[in-house]
Amino acid sequence: MSTTEELTPPVEPTAPVELTAPVELTGPVDDAAPVDDAAPVEPTGPVDDAGPEADGGFPARPSRTRVLVVIGLAVVAIVTIIGVRLGQHDTLPPTTPITLPQRVTGLDQLPVPNDPVRSQRWQDRAAAARHGATLAAVTYGTPGGRTIRVVTARTDLSGALDLGMAMDQGRSAGDDQCSQNVRLVPHGPARVRPTLSLCWRVTSGFTAYALLIDPKNAVSPTQAAAALDEVWDAVPRES
Repeated sequence: MSTTEELTPPVEPTAPVELTAPVELTGPVDDAAPVDDAAPVEPTGPVDDAGPEADGGFPARPSRTRVLVVIGLAVVAIVTIIGVRLGQHDTLPPTTPITLPQRVTGLDQLPVPNDPVRSQRWQDRAAAARHGATLAAVTYGTPGGRTIRVVTARTDLSGALDLGMAMDQGRSAGDDQCSQNVRLVPHGPARVRPTLSLCWRVTSGFTAYALLIDPKNAVSPTQAAAALDEVWDAVPRES
């Protein structure tokens, strides 16, 4: 054979390679290859819409606009609550005393002996109708002449006492209901009486009515309503 073979010395086996513990990265790897060669995506929304943490690991600060909106809503809510509270009124307890005015539509109170509502019979009827609530009644005018009987109570007196005389639902006179169609006695005739007018105003917690009688002259619902309105405004009903 003309070509000389060069024999290499045999490879001596080396010691086995010992694997070391995995390397823990403690900082950012700056040499990492970019994932994509595309241009970076620019944010399209406001900076404040980022996640709960911004650069540096600190919570993102809300925008001035958002803070002002929250403050504005809070102020509106507080003002609304205060307004509702101021607009609310509590009905006085049913046993709250009632003081009627000394004069109504220029008429003074009748002397006690001449006032029908001061009689024991009328007072007994009133005690049965008021159901424990406060009731006050006074007649204004002159004996034998024009009189206005005013009755107030901190309860619903519908159909009781003089209100039981009305034979219809009445006609509106401002905030009041008035009727001249009455029955003076339980089994008597019902008819329109020009010399008498009965006006009333009733709520669940308060009743007031005025019974105007003039034995010599015709009266109008407007006159009785004026007396009732004067008393209604003079007597406190709410706290």
